[in-house]
This record gives sequence, C-alpha cells and structure tokens, in this order.
Amino acid sequence: MKNGAVEVYDQAYRTMIRDWALCDLLFRGGREQPGLQEKLAHIGVNPHYAFPAVALFDPGAAGKQDGDRRLGKLRETLERRAPGGAEAFANGAGQVGLLFSWSASGDLEWLRRECERAVQGPVSVGVGNPCGRLTDVRLSCDQAEAALRHKFYRGTNRVIRYAQVPPSHPLREYPLKRERELAQRIPQLADALAIARDVRGFYQSLLQDGPIEIDHVYELTIRLLAGVEKRLTPDEQADGECIRHEIMPIMRMETLEEIERFVSGYFADLREEVRRCEREKDVHRSVIQQTIVYMEAECRHATLDSVARRVFMTPTYLSMLFRANTGRTFIEQLTDIRINKAKEMLRGTCLKNYEVAEKVGYRDSRYFSQIFKKKVGLSPSEYRESAMD
Repeated sequence: MKNGAVEVYDQAYRTMIRDWALCDLLFRGGREQPGLQEKLAHIGVNPHYAFPAVALFDPGAAGKQDGDRRLGKLRETLERRAPGGAEAFANGAGQVGLLFSWSASGDLEWLRRECERAVQGPVSVGVGNPCGRLTDVRLSCDQAEAALRHKFYRGTNRVIRYAQVPPSHPLREYPLKRERELAQRIPQLADALAIARDVRGFYQSLLQDGPIEIDHVYELTIRLLAGVEKRLTPDEQADGECIRHEIMPIMRMETLEEIERFVSGYFADLREEVRRCEREKDVHRSVIQQTIVYMEAECRHATLDSVARRVFMTPTYLSMLFRANTGRTFIEQLTDIRINKAKEMLRGTCLKNYEVAEKVGYRDSRYFSQIFKKKVGLSPSEYRESAMD
C-alpha cells in the first residue's frame, strides 16, 4: 500500500502529465486533429463544449513570488467552483487557465472573487472570445493573454474580456515638450499630491487617442525620469546613475497606476532634493559674500587658510565653493581685490610703489609690478601718471 507522500507525488505527476497533454492537444496552432475528442476523453477531459473559450486567472506578481502555493490554491478553487465540464490547467506562465463553454461566461466574476478569497490576494482574469470548435481554441487562449495584459490600463482585480479591449498604437514621438513642462513645474508644486496630479495629467495626455503599446510606456517612463532629473540637477557628475538603479523595479510594475505612483514619489523626492540644494546654495552664497568682505578688509594678510578658518571651512572646500559660486578661483578673486586697492592708493596717495605693494599684500615689488601690468595694462608708475593727467 502506498504511503501518503508517494500518493501526493503520483497525483502531482498525473496532473502535470494531464496539463501537458491538454495544452498539446488544444494549443498546437489550430491544426486539424483527427480523433481530438477521443484523445481528450482518454486523459479525462470533457470533450464536449458549446462554443469553447479560455479564461486565464492570474494572481499577479505577488502570487508569483509566493510560488506554487497560491497557484495550487487558485487551481483547487477553479476545480471545485467552476461550472460542470470546465477544465482547469496550468499554463506554465504563473497562471491557471480555464477551458469552458461560453454559456458559463457570466460566472467568471463570481469565480474571480472566489479565487481571490482562496489565495488572499488580487486575482485578475483575461477572457478570450468563444470559438466554434475546439481546434480553434488556441485563438481564444491568445486573446485571453492579450486581455490579461490590458490589466496594465484597467487595473488588477478585474475580469477583462478581449472583446472589450481597445487596440493599442505605438508611441510615434517622445513627448519632449511635456517632459520640459513637467520639469519646470515640479519645483513650484506645493506638495506630493500636486505632483501626482501633474504626473497623472502627463500620462493621460499620452493616452488621449487610446492606449499605447505597453512596452513603450515602460521606455518613455525611464526616459522621463532621466530627463527630468537631468533638467533639475544639471550639475550632477554621476548623471543618470540613480535612474539606472531604478529600471528593474519599473519593468516589474504590472499597471499604469503603479508606474504613476512610483514616478510621483520619485519626483516628490527629487523636488525635496532640489530644494535642499537651493537652501545649501543660499548658505554657500552667504559664506562667499562674508569671505569677500573679509578679503577686502584684510587683503594684506589674507590667505586661503586664514579665510577658511574665519568661515569655519577647510581650505579645499572653500576653494571649491568659490569656483562653483563665482566661476573664479580664490586666488583670482584675491588678486583682483589687491589690484583694485593698489589702484586706489596709486591715485590717491604719495606712497612709493613698493609701499603700495606691501600694503596690499605683495612683499616683492617687482612681482607686484608684473601682476599689476598684466591686470591693468600699465605699470604702477604709468598708471599713477595717467591718473594725474
């Protein structure tokens, strides 16, 4: 006598063989198959259907993550609850198919809810059109797959009939203008809810002529994220690095609603980052202004190290801030301050050239003269003479 484990294994094996045989008989591309009804009866499948059709029951990504347990529950529920003569089978793609007579199509929503309770999670159903004969049921299965893909637009937890699915069209041109408008608005929007409304409007504008091919939605979403991030953070050295890490989560999203939520959250975070950077820039500009005031007051003794200590920064960081905020180096700024001070002294005092050099911070009067002529175009003496004319 077989023990329980062996019986379970045998049952699973017989079910797998039956599914394989059913799919092989029914879904071989619609070729004529002599003796089809006898073959179906031989494997224990009802061979008599009035207008046969196929529905695919899908537990979604969450169901696939939970693996065989949910699919087993889904199949068990269909086998117990489906109308007489209907046949449940695994399609090998994480879904359970149902071959049924079209007269029972009105029960599909009730069946979906029963499955949802059994697996304790969302279940979507794609339904193909009825066929005139079993040998054509491959077409109904293809239609059920197409209808199920349309949950991307319709949402999960629904029965989606192929006859009600509008045709999709390709996205002929990326909406660069709308991307630019969205990027301009994001920093000014009040909160995450306002961003979500704008994101929804962006996608609705793309769908105003009907659904576009789903693969194109994924592609334009990735391009949108990268484009807006680049527009709002043009100085980032690792351009687009963050986006590359987000591609896979986007590609696993099953509905447009999921994508919109993700994009809205991404832009809300990006807006906060942009605002934080702006606040930092304001602080940095204030630091630079304080630094310049100190340099002008103490140009004779000012150095990068001494000024950095006054504003509580490292010399390296202060030097970087100078270039980022003024487009000039610290030394270039200090040199201009010293030369301007020197020009004032040459015009308004009788100090010797070497005395002027010392007072503005140059111990070598010859080096001072070289720098002065390079900046002004005249030597200190020539400048003094021209100022007296």
